[in-house]
Amino acid sequence: TAPIYSFPACDFTTTEGLGGCVEPERLDATLAALVGSRGSGDPKWLLARALCQSTFEALGFTVQLIPAGIGGNIVGTRLGTELPSEIVAVGAHYDGRRGCDAADGNASGVAALLEVVRLLAVSPHRRTLVATCWDGGDQSHSGSTEQADDWLVSGANVRVAYVIEAVGFTDYTPDVQDIPIGLSAQLKPAKAALNASEFRGDFVAFIGGVDASGPIAALSAGAAITGLR
Repeated sequence: TAPIYSFPACDFTTTEGLGGCVEPERLDATLAALVGSRGSGDPKWLLARALCQSTFEALGFTVQLIPAGIGGNIVGTRLGTELPSEIVAVGAHYDGRRGCDAADGNASGVAALLEVVRLLAVSPHRRTLVATCWDGGDQSHSGSTEQADDWLVSGANVRVAYVIEAVGFTDYTPDVQDIPIGLSAQLKPAKAALNASEFRGDFVAFIGGVDASGPIAALSAGAAITGLR
């Protein structure tokens, strides 16, 4: 059986309360709208691009369409009030494998991204917020790689970047989950937890370097409030 999550009351003034302001119906509606083949030029690919752009613009972001991947990244920026040179970034790739519904990878990530920026746009923030819908996620992550390269070349002060990928699927069957090939060394500490849960796919994984330990701890604490592990 699926766990019953307990969300806090909606409160835009606290980190914990912000999670309670999520609207599951809106998440579901966005996900349903994006499900479908999203190879370059496909109707659902075009829809995802348009939805990212219109959402960012409606929320007061300055929007740029930057060539990357095949069709380009949609980048929204809201300047910080006190530390505008410091960037907090969040993004998800909007393309999907052609001929596949691509619901989890990565319509779920785009739906989550748009909900996150809706919540964050309610009030101003000290640092600059950059939200991006990346192209080319299924072509060696070309869109996100090109944005990272641009930041590196320009010397942008990115304090933390959150990449949302495949967050919409759960399976409580034992032995359905394994550590992806190529990530065994990085995820070795997670193997004990997976073993204890009989390798069920009933969790959200936060993956980051040492510099991201603070943000990951904050995400874990927020997830624990709802009962998510």
